[in-house]
Amino acid sequence: MKPLLPVLLLALAACDGAHPAAAGAHLDFLTERQDNARAEAMPRFEPGNGALTVTGTMATPCLGQQVGGALRSTGDGIALTVTVLPLPACPTAIGYVGYTARISNLPPGTYNVRVLYAPAPGETSLEAGRAQVRVR
Repeated sequence: MKPLLPVLLLALAACDGAHPAAAGAHLDFLTERQDNARAEAMPRFEPGNGALTVTGTMATPCLGQQVGGALRSTGDGIALTVTVLPLPACPTAIGYVGYTARISNLPPGTYNVRVLYAPAPGETSLEAGRAQVRVR
């Protein structure tokens, strides 16, 4: 796996109505080009001890384009938004980027997790997948 983006360590900010157990979660987000992909892959959710791993493949409008990830706690769980990052020049060919988002520092419990895809920073996100997961 050849990462395109450095590992990002982000802390969730606690907000009113947020899932209290998710308030201290951290995100490690890695990407890799998927040159042989033919379509987006639905997000897969793998709970573990104090953590959750989400993997998937997102289409981008340009070859070589990168994506970034961000977390936020919600009233009943966690939302992961995967956003296509802008490029100064864009070859007109669809690209695919695989991602692995490891959400750690989660206390044991059940979380409703949503994955959202955004075509660009600040644009409306579309739900790519959701699951209820039990973290040990």
